[in-house]
Amino acid sequence: MFDLELAKYKLNELKEIGISSSVDDFGMGFSSLSYLHQLPITEMKIDRSFIQEIHQSGTKTIVQTLILLAKNLNLTMVAEGIETKEQVITLNELDCPIGQDFYFYKPMSLLQIDAILKT
Repeated sequence: MFDLELAKYKLNELKEIGISSSVDDFGMGFSSLSYLHQLPITEMKIDRSFIQEIHQSGTKTIVQTLILLAKNLNLTMVAEGIETKEQVITLNELDCPIGQDFYFYKPMSLLQIDAILKT
């Protein structure tokens, strides 16, 4: 994030017309705690690399802390990269409300999605 004020301005414009914003891949790259509370976002997506290593105690502690951080900031937490039942169980134990990835569905075409929605 190079221009926090511009980002806040643009995200507030989107919020005013009903568009929610999310911080993707939180915990990696340019995501930063220093601006997180200043942006009008509604959701954090924890990077899949944390979920892949969630069985390690240090990583599990980081995930637990990020889930609590999201709750305390009134943000929805989404765990990305869920591929196993064990990851789902651990994330449920940590009270993570939303998960996504191959464990639930593989990538599919719009026609396949439409067929699921019609059933």
